[in-house]
Amino acid sequence: MYSTVDDLWKWRQALQKNTLLSAELTERMTRLNLAGYCYGWFRNHETFIRRYPSGSMYHHGGALDGFQSHIAAYDDGITIIFLSNVNPVNDITLLKNLHLVASGMDPETYVRDILRPEIEDDLASYLDDGGRAAFDQYYQAISERAGYKVLPSPLAYVELMVLYLQEDKMQEAEEIIGELFSLYKHPAESTINRIGYAFLGEEKYDHAIRYFRKNIELYPHSPNCYDSLGEAYQESGNEALAVENFSMAVKLAKQYEDPGIKYYSKNYHQATQ
Repeated sequence: MYSTVDDLWKWRQALQKNTLLSAELTERMTRLNLAGYCYGWFRNHETFIRRYPSGSMYHHGGALDGFQSHIAAYDDGITIIFLSNVNPVNDITLLKNLHLVASGMDPETYVRDILRPEIEDDLASYLDDGGRAAFDQYYQAISERAGYKVLPSPLAYVELMVLYLQEDKMQEAEEIIGELFSLYKHPAESTINRIGYAFLGEEKYDHAIRYFRKNIELYPHSPNCYDSLGEAYQESGNEALAVENFSMAVKLAKQYEDPGIKYYSKNYHQATQ
């Protein structure tokens, strides 16, 4: 599909003036459904509203290799459309900064009025910011701005878990991951891998192996899952199971023509020497 900024602007004006659809159909098109998705529009997608809580809008983007685009219709009447022959583009920051400039504000001095407690530093900083109570209050406030319930992202749960893990507070760390799995029944492979490597980095081998095995349960055709489990077994001193899993990673990489085949083969050969 091909379009231009001018064509998309005409389309946006037609929707605003109800010359394309009736007012009733336009209202139905922008009615909230699951997780803020309407019909061809997002309403305050959580990745945007967290970074720019004061910028309520309907919006949608698209991307292919080498291209990215977005149209954002803000509640204050400002519409921003961009078509880019570069991908990836930090569309969240781009749309936020353009809207701030169009509103007569300086992006350099913008400060969010809703802030999440710090979870990327250390446990002391997180607790100083209010801990879990402030964490939950933040997502409640963001949900009110978004118009639907916004959950902490899987990555946020992992970062929160790491704070407790680094202080050897295993019960709290496990409870946070349990909450993640209760909300997200099928977390991304990369998310579970982060959990496994977090435990591995703290030499909690049994926990790391448990989550790497969980990843294989969910993604049985991924060579990377087997390679990660092999690494955990290797670091725990179980060379036989390490070789077994490295071998499986190589087998699957060959079967599915995975571009990581050289890396998996290297790990296998090093483990068998």
